[in-house]
Amino acid sequence: MRIISGKFKGRSIKIPKNLPIRPTTNLAKESIFNIISNKIDFNNLKVLDLFTGSGMIGLEFISRGSDVTFVENNIKCVKHVSNTINILSINSKIIKKDVFKYLINCDDKYDLIFADPPYSLKIENYEKLVKLATENTLKNSNGLFILEHYKKNNFSKHYNFFEMRSYGDCSFTFFKQKSG
Repeated sequence: MRIISGKFKGRSIKIPKNLPIRPTTNLAKESIFNIISNKIDFNNLKVLDLFTGSGMIGLEFISRGSDVTFVENNIKCVKHVSNTINILSINSKIIKKDVFKYLINCDDKYDLIFADPPYSLKIENYEKLVKLATENTLKNSNGLFILEHYKKNNFSKHYNFFEMRSYGDCSFTFFKQKSG
């Protein structure tokens, strides 16, 4: 996998084969970052990367000037991301914890939250994730929560729904915090 843009543009990151992940394809990643770049300034953006996996999404944000906190429960993934940020000399926080437990107890607020849970996640857990992210963890109404999921899941009826884009089997649904 490679970093698309920013300080580490073109840098290849070797992803170990033993990680239990489904990495976002370079095409989908490039497309989603093009969309995000038209909505948000990456510099000094406070980002939360949930279900971090390989860490590639968070690394894209870091490469573009954002401050990223990684949350991942799998120790192999945590070690991989830790090794990668050490190699790149990046100062970033990695939290080994269940995402739901982290969000329930999270006191920090973020400008942007990105989540790429396993496609096998039950729909009620997707709903719980959206609720926790948009109501507890986004900094303000300008904040954005982006959920990567299997294209057959549809969240367009959700109260906080903003926009959805699909690339092959992968969809990205955008949510905003709503007031009132």
